[in-house]
Amino acid sequence: MLSQKALFLLLFVPFVAAVNTLVDLGYAKYQGATASKDTNVNYWWGLRYAAPPVGPLRFQAPLKPVNQTTVQSAKSKGAVCLGYPGPSTADKSEDCLFLDIEAPKNATFTSKLPVYFYIQGGGFKQQGAAMSPVNLIAASNYSMVVVQLTYRIGPYGFLGGKEILANGSANNGLKDQRRALRWVKDYISYFGGDPKHVVLGGASAGGQSVKMQLLAYNATNENLFQAALIESGASSTIYTVEESQFEFDKLANRTGCNQAAGGAFACLRDLNVTTLQNSTNSQPIALPGRSGLPVYTYNPMIDKDFLVDYPTKMFDKGQYVRVPLLVGDDENEGTIFTPKTLASYNDTNAFVGDTFPFITPDQFTRINTYWNYSDFNQNWTLSPGSSAKPYWRQASTVYGDIRYTCPGIYLAEQFKNVSQPVWMYLYNTTTSTDDMNGYGCQHTSELTTIWNNSATLDSNLKAQVPLMQAYWTSFVLRYDPNPTNPNTTTNVTIPKWTQYNSTIRSRMVLQTGSNGIAPIKQNVLDRCAYWKNISSSIRQ
Repeated sequence: MLSQKALFLLLFVPFVAAVNTLVDLGYAKYQGATASKDTNVNYWWGLRYAAPPVGPLRFQAPLKPVNQTTVQSAKSKGAVCLGYPGPSTADKSEDCLFLDIEAPKNATFTSKLPVYFYIQGGGFKQQGAAMSPVNLIAASNYSMVVVQLTYRIGPYGFLGGKEILANGSANNGLKDQRRALRWVKDYISYFGGDPKHVVLGGASAGGQSVKMQLLAYNATNENLFQAALIESGASSTIYTVEESQFEFDKLANRTGCNQAAGGAFACLRDLNVTTLQNSTNSQPIALPGRSGLPVYTYNPMIDKDFLVDYPTKMFDKGQYVRVPLLVGDDENEGTIFTPKTLASYNDTNAFVGDTFPFITPDQFTRINTYWNYSDFNQNWTLSPGSSAKPYWRQASTVYGDIRYTCPGIYLAEQFKNVSQPVWMYLYNTTTSTDDMNGYGCQHTSELTTIWNNSATLDSNLKAQVPLMQAYWTSFVLRYDPNPTNPNTTTNVTIPKWTQYNSTIRSRMVLQTGSNGIAPIKQNVLDRCAYWKNISSSIRQ
């Protein structure tokens, strides 16, 4: 027989059912499913957050999704955005503005679970693979929702030139991300998420995207996210849209659109996507004044709309959204990008200069003093028969510091200066294979242990998984990487992660056999101080 209290609850307290896998968003109904890998997680894949950017919408800012009159299956991934090089295939398309959601099965419309909005990288060139978040959700004790998206890249998302300003829109890949964030604000409660508790995260170009969203529209705060998490965030050379004319001209020349009677923009806009993609692939684009090719070509631009100035200048002036920040990098950020054929300082200058063409000869002289060859040619194990030349390690450190490590340290300093809580890390957990090949702890190595998606892991990585997932999920849940129950959350000891201190300049070092807080080495601080001195002049 029911007690009076139980009877009262049954009769008068409204029952809130778990979110159904069939979700009605008003403009469309989506049928999701339960994950086979973990039946405590539901998923909805391939949800349209914007109208297809095809036909007249090519090279235009994203629009809201169109209405769908029939139930849409959300059980398979949407198409990946076209990049370069690569053909238009069944899994890659210009119609690619989709997002994926995974949420605990017991989430309700009123559960207001924290949301991790994750932007994958790929250098704005290739679409990085979406991560499987079920392990991360499980590590959160099924207390968070994960959102991932695809966004336009290459010329589809980052084509410059005066014709783009006159007839289209620049930085469309970043605007796609913004449209998806606004979608989350409007609809994430339908999946059990809290639109007022969104952690914006990303790795590599995804990390750079997070920085761009902090600066977007002259640092307009739309309350789209409440914390930021940047992993191995990139920092590219930034051109204005007008300075990016070379991109438009070369693409128009390859396609013959430079001779079109109706104008080059209209021709490129209306061109068959296969023809356009073949032209994009046909010849990489060198930056002005350079003969060699950059590692990545298409990047965010100053368009006086989404991005109004160089990022370092905006951060220097305090023109950014201020939120709690977790930021860090890997020990050997540059090794996978740097050719092993470099045999002199001139080779280093040529390789680095192809990506950062505004570095002057005098600056290279100083760079090669701060990043001296003799400092990087010791204790570097290479596999037998390796063909690496002696300046590979020096050049890879220059590239890695300028593009990744130093901008990350700088960002921590800026946020700490405005009294925002900042946690910084250095990830240095290696695999035996990477050690033997000389790559060390390469770019975005931390992702493997954060998401734990591999069926088999190197023993060094496997040991770090509980620690990394405890830190990352805690930051998503509480804007603080320290779990509330550090001795019971996992089966490993979890060192306390203290906030970044601008005086001590310490960070969490996550390395094979030892994890803990340590100060940033002085030689790294010295190198990064010089980078900061030249960062604006080299257009970062």
